[in-house]
Amino acid sequence: MYRICDREGALLYVGMGRNPAARWASHSEQHEWWQRAARFRVEWFATRKEAAAAELEAIRSEDPECNIYGRPGWGEYVYSKYMQKLGMDWQPSSGQEGDRHVTASQRSE
Repeated sequence: MYRICDREGALLYVGMGRNPAARWASHSEQHEWWQRAARFRVEWFATRKEAAAAELEAIRSEDPECNIYGRPGWGEYVYSKYMQKLGMDWQPSSGQEGDRHVTASQRSE
């Protein structure tokens, strides 16, 4: 999982990938916010499943400016299908009524 910040340290984006440098190259070609990227921090996890859960938690708790996925109302169906492939259970959050984001709970292995 990685975090991308601007020169002042403001969090722009949280993402994940096996090869962060390759993902960053992709971001540089696809997103205007990339021009502001100046600081990068990578955090490694033992499994992709753990990284995915940490990524979602970071998006929710740290509120990166340029992330779309993982925020309330963003289309939980698409992401939930992806997370199911990783073996994660997804349930509606216990937030206010109308709150559409989901929370992850790992299955006991």
